[in-house]
Amino acid sequence: MDNLTVLLNKDKRLLRFIQLAPFAVIALVSLSLIVYIYQIERNKFNANVEALRSSFIDVEESMVEQKINYIQKQIEYNHNNVSTELRDAVKARVEDAYQIASQIYKAHTDEPEDVLKQHIIDILRPFRFFDNRGYYFIFTMDGTSVMHPLVPNIEGTNQIGAIDLKGTPILKEHIALVKEHGASFYHWWYPMPGKPLNVQFEKIGYAKEFKPFNWMIGTGEYVKNYEQIMKTSTIKWFSQFVHNVNSVKSNPTYLLMDNSGQVIAATDVNFLSKELFNIELPHQSLNWSNFKHQTSSTVKLEGLLSFEGGKTLTIGQSHIIYRPLPYWGWSIITTIPNAYFENLLKNRFEQLKSQQSDDLLNLVYFSVLFSIIVLSVSLYIGRLVQKRIIRLQANIHAHINELEEAKNQMQYMAMRDELTTLPNRATLVKRVDSEIAQAKKTGDMVVIVFVDLDDFKKINDKYGHSIGDQLLVKVAAEFEQRIEPTDLVARFGGDEFVFCLSNLHSFEEARARIHNIKGVFEQHYQLESLRVKTGFSLGACAFPNDGLDAESLIKNADIALYRAKNHNRGDVVFYDENINNEIQYLISVEEHIHTAIINEELSVVYQPQVELESLNVVGVEALVRWKNSHLGFVPPDVFISVAEDAGIIDNIGMFVFRRACKEIVSISPNGNDAVQLSVNISPKQILADRFVENLLSIMDEVGIDYHRVQLEITEGVLIKDFESVSDILNDLRNKQIGISLDDFGKGYSSLSYLNQLPINEIKIDKSFVHQMMDNATSRTLINSIFAMAKVSDLIVVAEGVETYEQMYELKQYQNCVAQGYYFDKPLTIDQLMVRLGQRYTLRQQSDYSI
Repeated sequence: MDNLTVLLNKDKRLLRFIQLAPFAVIALVSLSLIVYIYQIERNKFNANVEALRSSFIDVEESMVEQKINYIQKQIEYNHNNVSTELRDAVKARVEDAYQIASQIYKAHTDEPEDVLKQHIIDILRPFRFFDNRGYYFIFTMDGTSVMHPLVPNIEGTNQIGAIDLKGTPILKEHIALVKEHGASFYHWWYPMPGKPLNVQFEKIGYAKEFKPFNWMIGTGEYVKNYEQIMKTSTIKWFSQFVHNVNSVKSNPTYLLMDNSGQVIAATDVNFLSKELFNIELPHQSLNWSNFKHQTSSTVKLEGLLSFEGGKTLTIGQSHIIYRPLPYWGWSIITTIPNAYFENLLKNRFEQLKSQQSDDLLNLVYFSVLFSIIVLSVSLYIGRLVQKRIIRLQANIHAHINELEEAKNQMQYMAMRDELTTLPNRATLVKRVDSEIAQAKKTGDMVVIVFVDLDDFKKINDKYGHSIGDQLLVKVAAEFEQRIEPTDLVARFGGDEFVFCLSNLHSFEEARARIHNIKGVFEQHYQLESLRVKTGFSLGACAFPNDGLDAESLIKNADIALYRAKNHNRGDVVFYDENINNEIQYLISVEEHIHTAIINEELSVVYQPQVELESLNVVGVEALVRWKNSHLGFVPPDVFISVAEDAGIIDNIGMFVFRRACKEIVSISPNGNDAVQLSVNISPKQILADRFVENLLSIMDEVGIDYHRVQLEITEGVLIKDFESVSDILNDLRNKQIGISLDDFGKGYSSLSYLNQLPINEIKIDKSFVHQMMDNATSRTLINSIFAMAKVSDLIVVAEGVETYEQMYELKQYQNCVAQGYYFDKPLTIDQLMVRLGQRYTLRQQSDYSI
């Protein structure tokens, strides 16, 4: 502690630096940040100004373009409707004349006809229209001219043969149309006054029949002349429209140009009749002719325009929108002065500048305030740091001690099982290797014992994992109390424990210690409200006979355990070479059984079941056989047990069931004399998912009657889960599928099942059949079985009948069915087909062959 104080006294300047450094750093960062943000805001302001200007220009140009589009549509309408408008105009004029003539006629009916005619002619002759070019003409319906103000000298003469330059009889055709319709339009070509006579122009006329005098009153006008009227009307409309829509806000200049570049209409009258002679663009200067030649569609430009015609006029730097029109050679030019945008944006620019200045000022205030706060906090923290450094050394020593303790705890836990606190697998291996090294020096034995709790999974499933864990903890504690100080017990995993017994001089001494270990399983364990007792299996091997290192000894002890679980539960099995060979064989069986169905290695044979009264085959029992290319013929009791452990017994069982149903139906179709089929069902198979559904599906697919099928079960099926199995059997029996209790008489509770389950057949175990000739007890039991079967209406099948004497004895009982080698060995389906229908003959010998 004194050394720390000395160091602090020498490093006051360092502490001062720690106190002031944050302030200096923050001040530098703040200044840099202000400069950086200022530059960003300046760039942002410039970008906003440009964006605002561009936006304003786009909006204004868009509004102007909308107006130009409207103007273009109106001009297009006027251009395209010259003929229509002219037709309407000439018709209206003729209708006016017709009304005048009709009113005069009605008002003066008492006057002579000649007087009335002359009166109408005098009224209509002076009328002029269409810019004083239009007049009325009157012809009789036979073609005689009555009135023609333009050519009065033809009045009174017949002009029915008048033709145009194309030779068309224009008057004749027109009169014919009027006669047909009462009134009609007519197009013809005719010289225009003031133009050469050999040049004719299109003319549209209209005439209407005036029946009181058999007249045709009409008029006409040259299309070209009326087109000029429409142009004039359009120019007048343009001037009025742009004057009305133009606003003080935008103040663009709209110019309507003809083909030569002359202004024919404008919002500014100063430009009327002026001729555009120069267009000054940023990179070139063009006259009107060149500009129009280069520009065939709407364009947006920036530049200035110059006009001449008396006094030269100029439109200054502006945004220009040029729109060429496809009618009459006209174009529209609209200019928006640049100054307008600058004036409009000026106030907005000032607002942006003011806002930017306020933001920067606020940033400076914030930075100064932040620097002051940081300085205060730095000074305060500096004092705290000084105090905390003094306490740091003491805390470091405390933490080092804690870390050392944690390290030791972790090392302990790394070598121990978390649940039972027994040594774990890694510790076991090290200890075994150590004991082997010591035994090599002393010549002693080292024995490895592998222990497995029987039915531990059932305890877990039935009572829960908490109860299972408690059982493991209590068993582990008992193990530790029963071993020698020189021995070790470890939890290997799950419900498996491994003992390392050392300093042994003989197998007798090893067996004595193992016997002591077995005592753990002779007692009940109180687990909460439950009293539980568990079985065990033990496998053992010894150094140096069965292995020279830990891994091989543990492996061989595990192999011996496997043998004990299958054949010697509740006892210990020592490893030897025979056990190893057996286990290796079973392992090989398990490896190959998975592909037996795919490789078509499984086959089904059938052992006939003979009714002893008639000696006819009434049924068969299907038996599975397996011949593997590597293992050869594998006994059924071997591979079926392996298949159950491997979890594939359901696949094999369904294969056998399907094959048997299919083959039996093929040689013995459904009917009154059809052969019954018995099939063995594994205990694990009957509890498989969808067991009943799968059976029914196969029978429906094959087409075999349900009542022909007999399922053979053993007492072991019932012991595993009576309630579940009972429900399944009742479901099957309700569908008329038979249930047979196999190996009847061997189990201690077989009789009780007959009253609780829907069993319709019992099979006497072959051990009783073999002994009944010499053993009175077996014979008495068989008598009881037949008596009980008669009362319960059960079918009795005797298995394993191999001699004439056995057959003869069984035949004394009524309704007995027998099977065995006396009648036939299991037959292939082809052999069975030959055998069906043949009555068996009684023989003294038992070596019957086919």
